[in-house]
Amino acid sequence: MISILMRKERNWRIGGLLIWATLSCGGSTSSDRDIKTLDFTYNDTFSTAFSLKLNDRSDTVYVKQDFTKGSGLPSGSYYAIVHDDVKRLLISHAESVLLLHPDSLYDEGLQDDEDYKICIVGSEANGCVRLHTLNPPQNVKLLSRHLRDLKDRLTYHKLEREINFVSDDILPEPIKWGSVKFLPP
Repeated sequence: MISILMRKERNWRIGGLLIWATLSCGGSTSSDRDIKTLDFTYNDTFSTAFSLKLNDRSDTVYVKQDFTKGSGLPSGSYYAIVHDDVKRLLISHAESVLLLHPDSLYDEGLQDDEDYKICIVGSEANGCVRLHTLNPPQNVKLLSRHLRDLKDRLTYHKLEREINFVSDDILPEPIKWGSVKFLPP
């Protein structure tokens, strides 16, 4: 009996959140009107570090590859074209992250493992979610997975200019090799 009541209460909360989200959009039928830019930076320490930017007014995705191990995308700035349906799916996920985790930090003080930051810059609401934890919220983890999968599936074209990202402040500064002092044993 208690589990039935708990299940009903949970369903009511989820339904209430969906109604609130729908009403707060002002009756808009397009979920991407409130979000201007989705900005994502990912670093897994040992194999890749990159930033990805998706704008709701364009079909272009921008990527800055900072580091890759092996045969991945070389370091540099790139652009690719993304289908509107894919963009809508990602923006929908980003909206749920923004509603449930506005300006959140999940950091366990880890030295390694995945470190990522998702920033949503919109007309009415701005927010960033930073994760450096083994136990992230599932909807944030799912959004990160979708963004990484998108990056891996696209066909890229090289850009000759640098792209700026809001979320890339999590990446370590490059080492200036002239400043490293090494004394042999």
